[in-house]
Amino acid sequence: MRNIFAIALLAAALAACATNKGGSTAPDGIDESAKLIGTWKMFPTGGGIANVVELTPEGESRLYPYNCVTREQPAPEVGHYLVDSSHRTIQIKTRGDSQTLKIVSVSDATLELSQRVGDQQITLKYMRGSDHVSLCGADARWEKERSKRSPYASTDFAPDPAIPLHSDMDRYVGRWADEKGVVQIEVKRLADGSYQLNHDANENWTYLFNAVHWEGNELHYTSFAYANRSDLFGHPFHKSSTEGFLTPMPNGASITYGFFIGSKRYELVLNRK
Repeated sequence: MRNIFAIALLAAALAACATNKGGSTAPDGIDESAKLIGTWKMFPTGGGIANVVELTPEGESRLYPYNCVTREQPAPEVGHYLVDSSHRTIQIKTRGDSQTLKIVSVSDATLELSQRVGDQQITLKYMRGSDHVSLCGADARWEKERSKRSPYASTDFAPDPAIPLHSDMDRYVGRWADEKGVVQIEVKRLADGSYQLNHDANENWTYLFNAVHWEGNELHYTSFAYANRSDLFGHPFHKSSTEGFLTPMPNGASITYGFFIGSKRYELVLNRK
């Protein structure tokens, strides 16, 4: 899941790239200042950030923010830049803040910068351009991301929590909680004698199930979660889908709760609450 705080830091780092100026000559004799002058278009990040940066000979920078997913295009931000070619870095000064990024490479056509954010080294890649149009293009992945960040629709997931009949269903029935007492899943017996999977909704999330079937004594299913608040539509858990399974343990009071992340299988023990 993309961490929201990390994304915010990344966005700040990307914005920082847009505020820099020229200086001395690099060790290889290349004048970084001259090469940086012009308009640079960022290749979109996984989160859809595709800013455009214009650097002037006078040391002014103009950042044109753009997000391919949300299509947000705020007003340009004006700042200043200063290049230290001997150390191949760019010092950023804007709105009273100062940051430093490493110049990984710069040519007539491409620019690559990097910055450490926490324990991650972020690489930002650009191509030279002649206008302020982003590189988002008509990539279908942005439509998919837009759909993911929208409210739940019936086309996103078709709920069908009914459990096919199986022997010893009493071993499965119950509200199953982790060691902290938080219920992770419930097997309900309905008034008509049928069974279904359930997870009570809360103020943040609603949970749905389908593809419920048996593989021996393992109850397999697909779970789906979506946000009930618009401010969580960008959260990785919104419209997330997970393959899971339940297997009762011999003591009758516990159950193995498993799920898959990619091809890897994870398990933990839940207790009947």
